[in-house]
Amino acid sequence: MGGPVLYSASDKGYFAKHDLEIELINSGGGSSSLQVIQTNTGIGVAAPIAAMAAQSRGVTMFRAVGGLINGQTTNWLGKQDQPNPFDDLRGKTIACPSPDSIATYFARRITKDAGLDSNSDVKITYVAEAAGSATAVERGVVDVGWSALPFSETQKNKLAVVYSNSELVPRWVDNQVIATEQHLAEHPDATRRLLLALKEAVEFVHSTPDEAAAIWAEHTGLPEDVAAEVLHQHGDILNLSIDREGLESVAEAAKVGGFVEKDVDLDALIDDRYLPGGVTE
Repeated sequence: MGGPVLYSASDKGYFAKHDLEIELINSGGGSSSLQVIQTNTGIGVAAPIAAMAAQSRGVTMFRAVGGLINGQTTNWLGKQDQPNPFDDLRGKTIACPSPDSIATYFARRITKDAGLDSNSDVKITYVAEAAGSATAVERGVVDVGWSALPFSETQKNKLAVVYSNSELVPRWVDNQVIATEQHLAEHPDATRRLLLALKEAVEFVHSTPDEAAAIWAEHTGLPEDVAAEVLHQHGDILNLSIDREGLESVAEAAKVGGFVEKDVDLDALIDDRYLPGGVTE
């Protein structure tokens, strides 16, 4: 979901404008993104819950220096023209990515909020890929399948988005810009220029979502009309602010879900000294 900002910053010359030569690379989600930041790039985009989990284990080198996706991206898919399974989850089968994923935490929390036991009243099964989860719903193997923006929007011709995590926890930080202490010590000016370029790219995405969607589609193969629809409907979650309230929601989920063993020290995680003017915590 952060692709429109990153690809636009590259293609529209915002990185170059600020005297930066940036190579964008893809890494897996979760802790694998942090591993790439730690061992290779020094700075990148990762889920804050992974940094919180690292902090809990005594790995305190990571700092959240900017936002990127300040909102929920997880959606839940069901069959079209059928009752919404979330209206009565008892006896339903729910596909989640993995036992330790944040989506699984939300599935259990939604079930609990419905007055049900996630171990006995519903069945949770694991399908690692969003495409596989959608296929499982389509074939009737599961009643509900996890998905995420923008992929969930590509399924609307055959499946329905029956629930969004934003209905349960609207303030959330899905991914943000994270750097190591060493990188910040060695490259403070470059970090400021990078965040300034990203700020300008965010403004470009907000002001010209259709052009940003075309750039996003070119780099990812996402249908351009779908990319445009996603940005028109959900583009507001793309911003560079460090959303402390959203991070508090992530920290609560991390603790309740067992991702961390103790309270998260947000003051130790957040470092907003590099944010450009006009961006507030």
